[in-house]
Amino acid sequence: MEKELASNKEDLYVPLKRVNGQRGEILRGSAPSHWLAGFSEGRSTPLGKKLKLPKTGGGPYLGDITVGRGAAVKFTHIWLARGETPATNVARGRPAFQSSTYVSQFNSVARKAVDGNCSGRWIGQNTCTHTKRERGPWWYVDLGSRYAVSSVVVKNREDCCGERLQGAEICVADCVPTHGLSNRLCGTITDTRLGSISTISCDGQVGRYVSVTIPGRTVSLALCEVEVYGTQV
Repeated sequence: MEKELASNKEDLYVPLKRVNGQRGEILRGSAPSHWLAGFSEGRSTPLGKKLKLPKTGGGPYLGDITVGRGAAVKFTHIWLARGETPATNVARGRPAFQSSTYVSQFNSVARKAVDGNCSGRWIGQNTCTHTKRERGPWWYVDLGSRYAVSSVVVKNREDCCGERLQGAEICVADCVPTHGLSNRLCGTITDTRLGSISTISCDGQVGRYVSVTIPGRTVSLALCEVEVYGTQV
């Protein structure tokens, strides 16, 4: 990909990242997961401003930034990536289903994972799905048509019980998912830290449905947000 250092630009496409030691994580306060920030190195912009497309020519600008104090962001460097287009979360607002719904004071229905609210607090904020404790719990979203899926992003709970997502399988299917029996596996979740965000590559696998299943264990499945990126076919 052709890249060049960008400077003195405005309205850049920048995926925000929180730097945690040597590990960079996409910072997703809410959907879409990209925000507006000024270019100048060292300049801070409060989180919460959505991105704008470049005013003239070129493509969006991609870069790495650090999260500063006071919920602000600072650039470390910005690169111009020609030919890139902003990614669209094709799962947002689509019909979603799950194996069961845990009945409590919280409304833990399947659509909570595709409502655009990326808060990871099930307790108190009611922003996540939650099944009953059962063997092989599952969740899936109907994208409405077939997509070549490039990646699936899963937000874990940040208030409790993140380890429950260990080994969860992300699959793509053309028919209503059979929860691991005939679906095409993209990958499994291994990062179960509280508030973890797992990006699973699907390498263009084509299907209408994307599912999350915890096979072979008796456990509850909670998802605080699921984002699907791909191209309609």
